[in-house]
Parts: sequence; C-alpha cells; structure tokens
Amino acid sequence: NIPLEVSCFTESWHSGCYTIRMKDFKDSFDQALPYLGITDQDICSTYKCDERIPTFAGNKDEVNLYYVYQEFKRNKHKDKVIIVISDGETCGSTQQLRDLISLIEKDGGKALAIAADVSVFDDMKKVAKTTVDTFGSIDILLSNAGVIPQVPLSKMTDQDYDYVMNINVKGTFHAVWAVMEQMKMQRYGRIILTSSITGPITGYPGWAHYGASKAAQLGFMHTAAMELAPYGITVNAVSPGNVLTEGLESLGIEYVNSMCKSVPVGKLGTGFEIANGALFLAAKESWYINGHNLVIDGGQVLPECAGALELMRKDFEQENA
Repeated sequence: NIPLEVSCFTESWHSGCYTIRMKDFKDSFDQALPYLGITDQDICSTYKCDERIPTFAGNKDEVNLYYVYQEFKRNKHKDKVIIVISDGETCGSTQQLRDLISLIEKDGGKALAIAADVSVFDDMKKVAKTTVDTFGSIDILLSNAGVIPQVPLSKMTDQDYDYVMNINVKGTFHAVWAVMEQMKMQRYGRIILTSSITGPITGYPGWAHYGASKAAQLGFMHTAAMELAPYGITVNAVSPGNVLTEGLESLGIEYVNSMCKSVPVGKLGTGFEIANGALFLAAKESWYINGHNLVIDGGQVLPECAGALELMRKDFEQENA
C-alpha cells in the first residue's frame, strides 16, 4: 500500500507558516528562507512520521508549499503521495501549486490536487473514491478545513452561525466519514483534526460560533476515537494557540503584538510548529495515543492573569541582569 495523506482546507483559513508573498521569490523556493531566518535543518522534521509525507495545507501565497516539497525531498519519499484539497479557485489553478506538484513528480513522487468543498458530503466522498482508485489506500487524514469570521454575538445571524458550523463541524464529519470505510478495511489509519484553544479552553469576542465549532470537534473526536480504535485507527486533535499566519496578521499589528506578549515563550509559533504536532500523532509509533487533544500554544493558556506574565518577565530580567 502507498502511504497517503489527505489535507483538507479552504482558502479562507490558513494553516501555513509565516506569510510572505511567493511572487517576491519567483526564481526559487529557497530564496524565501533567508528572509525568514530558516535553514534546511530547521525545515527537516524532527519526527519522520513513519516515512509518510507531511502535508502543510494553506493559502497559495504561503511558504508552506515549500515545506511540503522540502520534507518530501529530504526524506526521499520517492513513491509516496500528497493530496492537497482546496476550493475550486485555488486547487491546481495557481502557479505555486503547479510548481509544487511538478517538483514532487520530478523527484520521483506522486502528487494529486482535488477541488472539493468539505461542507458538501458528496465532494468528500468523491475525494476518498478518487484517492483509493488512484493510489489504493488512505493512511492519514489531516482534517484541517476551517473558517474564523469575527462577528459580535449581538450581530450574529443564523447564516453566520451555520456558515461556520457547516465547514468546521460538518466538514470534519464529512472528511472522517469519507475515509473511514477504507481505513477500516485496511485495519489502519491515523486521523488528526485541527481544533483550537479558542472554544475548548479560551474565548474571544466575536468568535462565539467559532469557539462552539472547535469544542464540538473535540466532542466528535472522543466518540470517533472509541468507535474506530478496534480497527487500528486513531483519532486525535491538535489545538493551536495563536500562530503567525496571514489570517492573524490581517487583524492588525496591535493584535499581533498583544498576542506575542500573552505567550510565555515571548513569540508566536508558525504553522510549522503545529504541523510537527500533527506529524507526531500521524506516526505509526503513536498507536497508543487515541482521543487526545494536543495543545500547541507556547504556554498561552497557562497564566492565571496578565500579571503572572509580567511577574515572570520581571524575575527573568532580574536573574539575567
């Protein structure tokens, strides 16, 4: 069987790494790295995920496309498969995605892009069928689709609420259901959901619907993990804190700075850190981790109040004066 990853996303939510415009680095993906201060050693995953290919899904302008290729190249996954699922506008229609597929195929791998909407059940069934028909198996599902519009509760409508739930919650159900039967037949599977600290642990003004959807994902995970365990299938989740993405940057520099100050490690992670957590849960060796929510937030949820962080930083400065 060919190990396979399915990474689901929509253009309106990004799980990629620090945002730069790929059009500024037309000649080579490698040109992006000095801009970010990232080395090849940084790119190489510390956990090889049983030699399966990590797929970092995201917006067409994000550096995550480079990470997909670099991980593939470094670990020499000559016969492996990446499937990137997006909406019809971005899937296979951008030069960056076409370049990524070309690079993988040039190195002897196989890559496939499928246009799909996770909120449409038939779309996800089509994705699963196409995947199995083409490659013979589905080993890993990263259910990463999500939207995060900000609407105050007093102004929220049924349409606002349903929009978020249809993608974030029903999309998760559709994706898991679509791959479930194939994984059962294989007696093997790794399913990773992307939840969030917002909802299950914290709240934020304007994200009542988003928080509800992310908490719902974890409730879904608990039962799905039990039902699928006898088939050798694990279901886990990663819950990112604030990470530096185009979506977060769009909220403004003041918000970004405030988030940096709210994290004990003093800076925001990127989609790369979140992807490393997903890689760990997707590994064959992680068979005894099931129904677990891995919080990846730099300690963001730890302080009781802002004063705790101020005291921490004061003590640090005194010790290192």
